[in-house]
Amino acid sequence: MGSGDVEGAAARADDDDEQRRAVIAESWQRCRAIGLDRGANPRSSPIGPAFFDYRRSHAMHAVQALLEETIGDESVGTDSFVFITDERAGGLWTSDREGPRAQLHSRSLAVLLSEESAGTTAPALALLYGSEMQVDGPEHYLHALANLWAAAAPIRDEATGRVIGTVCVATVGDQPTAQKVSLIALRSIVRLITDGQALDVVAPVLAAGTAADGARVVTCGPDAPRVVLSDGTDRPLTRRQCEILVLLVWQSSGLSAERLAVALSETSLDPVTVRAEVSRLRATVGGELLRSRPYRLDPTVTCDLVDVATDATAGRLERAVSVLSSGCVLAHSTAPGVIEIVDEVVSDVGSAALASPDVAALEMWTSTVWGRRDEGAWRRLAELSDDPRTATRAEGRASLIDRRDQPL
Repeated sequence: MGSGDVEGAAARADDDDEQRRAVIAESWQRCRAIGLDRGANPRSSPIGPAFFDYRRSHAMHAVQALLEETIGDESVGTDSFVFITDERAGGLWTSDREGPRAQLHSRSLAVLLSEESAGTTAPALALLYGSEMQVDGPEHYLHALANLWAAAAPIRDEATGRVIGTVCVATVGDQPTAQKVSLIALRSIVRLITDGQALDVVAPVLAAGTAADGARVVTCGPDAPRVVLSDGTDRPLTRRQCEILVLLVWQSSGLSAERLAVALSETSLDPVTVRAEVSRLRATVGGELLRSRPYRLDPTVTCDLVDVATDATAGRLERAVSVLSSGCVLAHSTAPGVIEIVDEVVSDVGSAALASPDVAALEMWTSTVWGRRDEGAWRRLAELSDDPRTATRAEGRASLIDRRDQPL
């Protein structure tokens, strides 16, 4: 290698390290924004039958089986161990299950290494950015992890490209050289997992646990807001999480943290706060569905509110109105971007109602929070209804709305 090649490689390494430090700094900002206690320990779940059932049914179980066969209970180095997680950064298996390092650093197999639980960790960042990540000892946000030098990489389903978890190599020590041990070991293990021969064992199991359909954001109905993942898992959402998902479904090309802040609040919402909200949301829906730079959703994610607009413009008025009439949690949202989306959807449904000869659909529409104020829909219902009582009531409502709209 010539001197120019050496200088170029060194420059690229410096750029990579600078970018890595920026990623770490952003993670620390998010941790501070959510008020994470640096003196805390990562959360963990009890290890019982439910945990082992979950692990056996998870797509990462094939990776676990491969690593158990090739690594066993021995560490990859004198002071190192391998750790695998699911797509939420929840621990599934460690190569040092019985040793003191596992007890000291993992606390339990079911430790949660997401940013919300454990602060800045290699598995959390690997899931967040969808690529290999490393975190040097003091770069961990929690003091309890400050002597771990860790590197992690996402593991994907070969058939769909969906991230199903991470593999992490952690080395205990207080010297930067420990990071090199972890990084080299990690890349060897990833090559093992993605090797053609290894995939003969792993790929069939991964495919069996993968659903073809995407996730669905539910904004209407008695159990909203919630998200239904591709595996059928049903998870509740906060109002803010629901608003973020709807904004990202509507803006399929994605939004930066700054643009999300403007869309979520009329006041100057701090982009750091937005990043913290998105980080918590990613822990709920998974890093493979919610991506970064800019924030965007996997194209397979759908939303009932968006489908309402599609159904209305396609002439499926009754189906569109039936969803809205079940109650939409975003009806009274104060987020400017969400208000615009809801207004557009309501406008499409209202226009479809005025053009429709379907009396039943019109009656459903005028029973919604928006249709009750739609003078045109009431007059259309009065015109079309064969029931004199319905027609008279509709005409009366239209007149009432007209009087209310008159200036004093």
